[in-house]
Amino acid sequence: MSLTLACRNFAYTETADVPCAGEGEVTVMVNVSSVNPVEWNGATRGGGEFLGGNGELGQDVGGIVVAVGAGCDVAKDIGPNAYWSKYGYTRPAVQLGDEIWGNTAAEWTFPIAGQAGFAQFSNVYCDRVGIRSRAQAKASAVPITDLGTIPLAAGTSYALLYNAGAPWQPQDDVTVVIASGSGGTGTMAIQEARALGATRVITSSSPNHADRLYEIGAEIVVDYHNYDTMFDALPDDSVDVVWDNYGYGFDAAARVIRPGGKYITTSLTSGGAWQQAKRQQDDTTARLAAYIDMSTKPGVERMYTGGWGSPGAPYTELGRMVEAGQLRPVISNRYTLRQAAALYTEAANGHSLGKLALDVPAPDWDPRVIPGWPED
Repeated sequence: MSLTLACRNFAYTETADVPCAGEGEVTVMVNVSSVNPVEWNGATRGGGEFLGGNGELGQDVGGIVVAVGAGCDVAKDIGPNAYWSKYGYTRPAVQLGDEIWGNTAAEWTFPIAGQAGFAQFSNVYCDRVGIRSRAQAKASAVPITDLGTIPLAAGTSYALLYNAGAPWQPQDDVTVVIASGSGGTGTMAIQEARALGATRVITSSSPNHADRLYEIGAEIVVDYHNYDTMFDALPDDSVDVVWDNYGYGFDAAARVIRPGGKYITTSLTSGGAWQQAKRQQDDTTARLAAYIDMSTKPGVERMYTGGWGSPGAPYTELGRMVEAGQLRPVISNRYTLRQAAALYTEAANGHSLGKLALDVPAPDWDPRVIPGWPED
């Protein structure tokens, strides 16, 4: 193994080169990653497009900054955009030794060379991650080895709830349905909805996960085994927001949504409706048509958003929720980097509670050799 300082970065080689932080990027010594449906769906279907152009894995990443690219070393005001039209935010200056947690992928794309969490080092865009200083990390009750498992799930949940009208005030008396509560986005969305002002949260799961979902904020947990869809357990016009993160379809949910409410979904290629269509035929057009029905209900807004492509703003807000004790990662199992295939297998089985962690071993290398590394 060798260490060479170069291009404001270093090259640590064993079986792969260490990526060099470019403009707007930081290089991270990865502690943890995870896997999400958008990734394992592609892998189980043999879709290399889900793995990045060079087959690298891991959109979630949590770790320590070991190189800071141009532009990341100064604070940056980022104005409102298509996602965050209500406000902008300030991305703090990034320093060596900071902890980051975020999404390795560029907006609307998947990991590319040097940008993937299933590696000891990865590049990420500094405008698209949560950042906490060494002092903040030491004071936190949530270690980076847990926090780094939730960026995509937590960011997606926040983006959807935000676009559905959050934050809410107590007088709004909002009821939110998270169609599937026990997965990564479900466990994040339950907690976030409560933190963002929802009066009550309703979800569904198998009975063996229900107690944990009550603990994190669900008021009603429907046993989906007892119904054709979880919405069959709910009265007419009884909820304000439905996030259909399972894929039941608008027809199934419309009856329970009040006029003025919202139905929101994230993915055209996952969930129950897509799985049913997949079993029936493989034609892409037919599968999408099966998922996207055109039915309506007066006064109910249907929304589609690819919330996972959201920028760094949610991580700023989510970090505040984490430190306030309003948001905690829910992790059911941990794997090592060498066990990545087993992690994918468990994820694809679809019965895990919350997230699965991929722990990345530390390299045989001391970052304190980097010029400018902060003293302990």
